[in-house]
Amino acid sequence: MNKLLFLMALGGFVGCDAVLNQEVKPFSAVQKTLYIAPQQVDCVGVGPQKCLLVRENLTEDWAFFYDDILGFSYQPGYLYAISVKRETRKTLPEDVSMYIWTLQKVIKKELVK
Repeated sequence: MNKLLFLMALGGFVGCDAVLNQEVKPFSAVQKTLYIAPQQVDCVGVGPQKCLLVRENLTEDWAFFYDDILGFSYQPGYLYAISVKRETRKTLPEDVSMYIWTLQKVIKKELVK
């Protein structure tokens, strides 16, 4: 009986470890095109920070973008069109975005005067 309880407890710990390891793995991905304004703005997320201004089509208003885009190096003064992959996390650790954004391609980078 003690061996059975031990094995059940051990199985529970192994199961917990697997769940904890899955928390940071993304589970759904979407390709998107983002247009990025030539200037960053002050914004407040978890704390004060600089945000990109983005939109998904040229007729939308600019919106604050609080996340990072893996692989993207923003330079002020340029208007960008980029292709990104947006992955959704299964679970959300505290103070972390529900998305992981990864640059796929810089479609256009235009100097704005």
